[in-house]
Amino acid sequence: SDVCSSDLGFTLTQLAVKYALAHVAVAVALTGVRTPAQIEANAGISLLPAMTRAELESIRQATES
Repeated sequence: SDVCSSDLGFTLTQLAVKYALAHVAVAVALTGVRTPAQIEANAGISLLPAMTRAELESIRQATES
């Protein structure tokens, strides 16, 4: 099925960072920011719950099609 960031309770930025960091070969995700609010939002990503295997698989499938 199609995956949508809002369906998972994440913003698109949060979804992208969480997905990248879920990969075993990725230790750090560098993101660009323009405002203090973006810095705070990005810092808070680490406090969000981990994505499930099913969610990660849905994203992988959606990005490969």
